[in-house]
Parts: sequence; C-alpha cells; structure tokens
Amino acid sequence: MWEWVLDSFAADDPIACDDCAVLTPDTNHMIWGGGWRSGKETLLTSAFQERSPTGHFAGAGLRCARAR
Repeated sequence: MWEWVLDSFAADDPIACDDCAVLTPDTNHMIWGGGWRSGKETLLTSAFQERSPTGHFAGAGLRCARAR
C-alpha cells in the first residue's frame, strides 16, 4: 500500500536539517512505496508520487508513529 505522509511535495530537498518536514499549505502531499496494483518499479521505499490532499486514491494508507 502506498504510504501517505505529512510532507508536502517539493521538487528539491529542503536545506539540511534533522527530523524536519516540508509543510507547505495548499500543496500536494507525498505518497511513498507502491501498492498492490503498482508496477515493480514502484515497489520500493524510495518510489514516490505527489497527490492532492483532497483527492481519493484507493491504494494509499497511513501509519501512525510517535517518538519513544
């Protein structure tokens, strides 16, 4: 399943930082990793696409995480 992430889509990497996120309002977000209907080239953790936060996409999910 594609993983929906908090980061907004950015063509370039942000400036060097530790534990940061790209949070640009009113922009597309990132999904990572490929899904069950994806081609083999997208079944990698490095594969990504940009998607609208208001759109629908059957192959995306999310994972909740927190710092220990």
